[in-house]
Amino acid sequence: MEIKTIFVIGAGQMGHGIAQVAATKGFTVFLSDISQELADKGKAAIDKNLARQVKKEKITAADKDAILARITPVTGLAKAAEARAARADVKNQLKMGSLSLSEALASTDSTIGKLKVQSLLESLPGVGKVKARKLMDEIGIADNRRVQGLGQQQKAALLEQLGK
Repeated sequence: MEIKTIFVIGAGQMGHGIAQVAATKGFTVFLSDISQELADKGKAAIDKNLARQVKKEKITAADKDAILARITPVTGLAKAAEARAARADVKNQLKMGSLSLSEALASTDSTIGKLKVQSLLESLPGVGKVKARKLMDEIGIADNRRVQGLGQQQKAALLEQLGK
């Protein structure tokens, strides 16, 4: 397996330095930060560093342009943090009993749909890792299955086994 793409989290001094070196070596680089402004600022710092190298004749202007073309500033960490918080909220509702298993399995909410079945089951009162794994094995649910991927028979079997 050959690595061709690098994802750098944090566009500060260290992050944009790593991104610059990786892009100079020919890698495609995604430079990420919590806001687009910060990611763009990191790429601007790389542009400034490369301009200095062009001025000192260490690289050509064409090299600079090629390096910059391999760097894409991106965001998305905030969205990931929001998704984690939403999943934690759903699991907490299951633990507290304010959301039942039948409601969760019938839900069309993408937050619930993207939860792994094992994580959902472990959030239920009285169901731990061992019981969740055993139940999934008995019903024939794969370890990596997400709630949105469950069939009607699997949902019915879960509700029957857990009586919820």
